[in-house]
Amino acid sequence: MTNNMTRNLKRLGAGLLLSATAMAPMAANANCVPTVTVGWKVPFTMTTLNKGAVSTYTNGYLVGGLKSTWAGTNPQLFSNRIVACPPGSFCQPQPFDVSAPDYLNVQIPLNHKVTITLLSQGNAQVTFAGKCDLTTGLFYGSASWPPNTNDTMLIVNFGTPFKPLPS
Repeated sequence: MTNNMTRNLKRLGAGLLLSATAMAPMAANANCVPTVTVGWKVPFTMTTLNKGAVSTYTNGYLVGGLKSTWAGTNPQLFSNRIVACPPGSFCQPQPFDVSAPDYLNVQIPLNHKVTITLLSQGNAQVTFAGKCDLTTGLFYGSASWPPNTNDTMLIVNFGTPFKPLPS
């Protein structure tokens, strides 16, 4: 095969991918949201950043269900919750205090409309329509977090699904 033929095939492939993505956006989401067998787990990490420059970090496991993939109670750490230094020490205060988390549940149904339940905030819920970035393979969306602010981006990365060992 000549270099010119290879380039033309790559262009054709890219065009087909763009056309398929434009016609079926859910197929694009399938590239970054793994299919998880009922009872299997998939590691996930979620970060958020809002206009107030507060970011959060959550990681844990999602568990496959019949109609959705969901996570149990997961700690959420905040950049504005600072670990103080002991008096007289030479350390610098650090963000993301592990002793001051909030807790949340994550649910990702087949339509990718994500619901996050903020357990530490009276079970308030945040929803967003997740999308897949085909370049990075990351799942993302924007939401009102805290509710009614419309100021937060959320990014989720998934690991490889696995069957847990029997307990």
